[in-house]
Amino acid sequence: MTKPCLSIVLPTYNHASGLCGCLDDILAQTFCDYEIIAADDGSTDNTRETITDFIKTRNTGDKIIYLYQEHKGVSEARNLGIMNSRADYIAFIDDDDRWQNNKLELQLKAMTLDAEMTLSFTDSFFIYQNRGSSILQSKMMYMAGGDIFEKLLYKCFIITSSVMAKKSALIEAGLFDKSIRVGEDWDLWLRMAYKHRVGYIKEPLLHYHLHDDNAHKDTSEMLAGHRMIIEKIFYSGKFNEYKRLKTASELNFYLTAAEAYVRKRCYSQALKSLFSALLFMRPGYFWGTRRFFGVCLRFFIHYEKY
Repeated sequence: MTKPCLSIVLPTYNHASGLCGCLDDILAQTFCDYEIIAADDGSTDNTRETITDFIKTRNTGDKIIYLYQEHKGVSEARNLGIMNSRADYIAFIDDDDRWQNNKLELQLKAMTLDAEMTLSFTDSFFIYQNRGSSILQSKMMYMAGGDIFEKLLYKCFIITSSVMAKKSALIEAGLFDKSIRVGEDWDLWLRMAYKHRVGYIKEPLLHYHLHDDNAHKDTSEMLAGHRMIIEKIFYSGKFNEYKRLKTASELNFYLTAAEAYVRKRCYSQALKSLFSALLFMRPGYFWGTRRFFGVCLRFFIHYEKY
């Protein structure tokens, strides 16, 4: 079996209906020297049969590798795929996302031309399933490459399905933390960005589908993950040179919590988060002041409608 240039890690859980579309999308890529590792996180539907039938009907040979584990979460499914991969480069995709057909070709070319680039990501189209609309990610938030650790501390703008990374760097960073249920990707990209320069491809090469089932919609798990990341960065002693950012990061956390609770119409929790945010407000935090009053405005608009 010849070693491929690239391994594609595809975690899946009880989403057999979307797998064939995702696999067909990968097979349509202009770059073809890859293996697909479908890491099944303990599915109880017909995921195994769907993948087996797909391999037979598409005659993919050994290009698609199916791995199964008991249900442990997406972090362990991705880690399973990484550790069983054979290539030096890893690309990630979730089973409900789709790539532009030249995504792998452009991204791998960028990474092989720059030996110092161990992690790269691309711009994305955010596809809102329920609204039937889409928007370019870079129109909604700050996006950049290079030395981005500080910027990444405030917000995760790296979508996992847009990522390509060196396997050796993923392993060196410690892979995905299985104890973090939501935000495990953000945590890993931070650990990698702390040591390495990150590549950013400005072309939107991913269609990132957002719907009610997206894991980050669970507010409590999202905030728990965010809190664990803050604890790791500012209280572990490993990133002492960034302690100056602790107050701003705490402010960002409570404003994020307030925004999430307003969206969920959990107004008492939103109010508590806004009061907590005030404790970390400092002179010169103009971004925090603007955001604070923006959240307050949304709070009162939502509350009056409620």
